[in-house]
Amino acid sequence: MTPMVRPSLLAIGALLCLCRPAASLECRWLSLTKIRRGDVLRFTSPNYPSNYPNLHKCGAKFYPASKNVQVQLTCNDVSLYSDSGMWSYLRSLFLSYDWVFLASGPWMQSFPRDDSNLPASWTTAPGESIHFGFSSNLYGTSRGFQCTVIGVQEQPETRSCGLKNTARRSARKLGGVNATATGRQSPLPAPLPGGGGLAPEDNKIFGGEDAEESEWPWMVFLIIEETDGTNGFCGGTIISENYILTAAHCFEMVTPGTTATVLYGVSDLTRTDVQFVIPEEVIVHPDFKRDANGAFLNDIALLRLGTGLTFSDTVGPVCLPSFSDRAKSYQGDAEITGWGQLSNTDPLTSSLQEAKARLLDLGQCKQRTDDAVTFEQLCSDPVTGMSVCPIGLVSYGSASCEADGKFAVYTRVDQYLEWIRDNSDVTIRP
Repeated sequence: MTPMVRPSLLAIGALLCLCRPAASLECRWLSLTKIRRGDVLRFTSPNYPSNYPNLHKCGAKFYPASKNVQVQLTCNDVSLYSDSGMWSYLRSLFLSYDWVFLASGPWMQSFPRDDSNLPASWTTAPGESIHFGFSSNLYGTSRGFQCTVIGVQEQPETRSCGLKNTARRSARKLGGVNATATGRQSPLPAPLPGGGGLAPEDNKIFGGEDAEESEWPWMVFLIIEETDGTNGFCGGTIISENYILTAAHCFEMVTPGTTATVLYGVSDLTRTDVQFVIPEEVIVHPDFKRDANGAFLNDIALLRLGTGLTFSDTVGPVCLPSFSDRAKSYQGDAEITGWGQLSNTDPLTSSLQEAKARLLDLGQCKQRTDDAVTFEQLCSDPVTGMSVCPIGLVSYGSASCEADGKFAVYTRVDQYLEWIRDNSDVTIRP
């Protein structure tokens, strides 16, 4: 049994900060931070995501503002330096290792050294504090840690978002947002109703079935019209009356003068009662880019609508994840939806499709993608009888969507909640 101790905050910093909760806090000195119910704080090592300095010492105490508040610490990215080799033991005698002291309430906790068992989360009993201490070594450094500190809500909130129009199927969320088939096509069939033209190689939903009409009221279809007369298409998700969430790569190649149209309110795009609205602004994540292998990073964007949507039985918002959802490791079947190609020879379907794909944990994702996947992403593999490639807020997938396909990668939305909150009118739950 782990011995019970009453830790005091280690005096490992020369400076003391009596901090009020802010957007973020680096572990640079000795800090005391009061956590109120509903507070959200991003807590990182110095210089994150760049390497922390050598011989750095810092400490933090996160204490509740009242006796009925619980403090939660969730770490989604950890990389601490580990020495190896024939002289590692001797070097360990001379400060060649990093260490983290962590206590949740009265109990000392084990802190991970890498991302093999993430996310890692600790929640105190009401009224208790989290103590954290970090010390780096003399010889090597690494990326460090990125964590979130939350003042846990006492009671679950009643929500009217994320309500499907039928109860015949239960939805599971991809990091909090049901998936949407995304991609680009040139040219797009116009009009859409099954007439001519093929979707691009990466826009397929094989083995799916037609969704019920307006079963997924947050699903929208985006038509991106280029100035040269060609078109692209993507899917999107309603998150409020004024904002649509989508993938940044949908707008990677756009030029000045490009316009976009949002179709919504129906599952079958051939219906005469389909509604449309023109976005007033496209907000692409500032760190969206391709890596050296062409994979997308920070693949997320928002559309601000010129005219707000009117919610009804057929139009409504999805429930975004909460900050506390960062503690979840999403695995198992996820229900995915989108408009795409049903086979290699079929035209783009005009009917919304739904299918299932098995989500993989972070370790499996890294193995499938040669370590390309980050903690800010999710991935799935092809399921027997179907292949799903790229679906969701998608970054990339394996080359083939057939049986030999290996994976599809999705943007993990709960890692971008601060950005969504700061660039939209959506309130994010702690």
